[in-house]
Amino acid sequence: MTIHTKVFSVSAFFTRSTGKIGGIIAQTTSPLRAAFFNRKALKNIPAHTGLVFDTPQGKQVFEAHHDTNWSGPTPWEDQLKKKDDNPNRRLWLVDLHLVTVEAQDVWERCHAWRGLWDYHSGQLALFYLWRRLRLPVPRDSSKVVCSEAVGRMVNPYLDITGLVPQTKGNHDKLTPANMMKGFHDSGFEIEEILAEKAEEKNS
Repeated sequence: MTIHTKVFSVSAFFTRSTGKIGGIIAQTTSPLRAAFFNRKALKNIPAHTGLVFDTPQGKQVFEAHHDTNWSGPTPWEDQLKKKDDNPNRRLWLVDLHLVTVEAQDVWERCHAWRGLWDYHSGQLALFYLWRRLRLPVPRDSSKVVCSEAVGRMVNPYLDITGLVPQTKGNHDKLTPANMMKGFHDSGFEIEEILAEKAEEKNS
């Protein structure tokens, strides 16, 4: 799998793990009411996002993690296996309507930025201070979290900050939670993948 691999389309995926880290991220970035008064609603708050590309060799993922920074491509089957192994894990797909030339360019940019972006763990704390205390989130493109990386990769073909008014054009303010709400409010189709459909969705 190389930078020159042909790409047909690109989508965004969102996950909500059942582990401690996923819970912390969901609580940090969720609306105040869900975080403190409706714990069941937290299960609907995504804690991670990435990009999935449709290629002749199957679906491939790029994503930013605290332990791998910005990395990829990895097989989409890895995401499906995590879902199959834990039915309580949530997995959603959003068609970004980026195909052929646009999707190819995003794929090449994803490759080009490998090794150049470190994961910004401190940004999770900044999210909390922004969401709860309205403190500013500094603009910094040298380090990223998963949601910021996705937003920067698909821009300018799709400006996700434009779907999330509270970001005011700042990619550093994108979170998995406000991104998915922005997609929903803007009419994008959000499809949840269930464990029994995992193999089918890889075809």
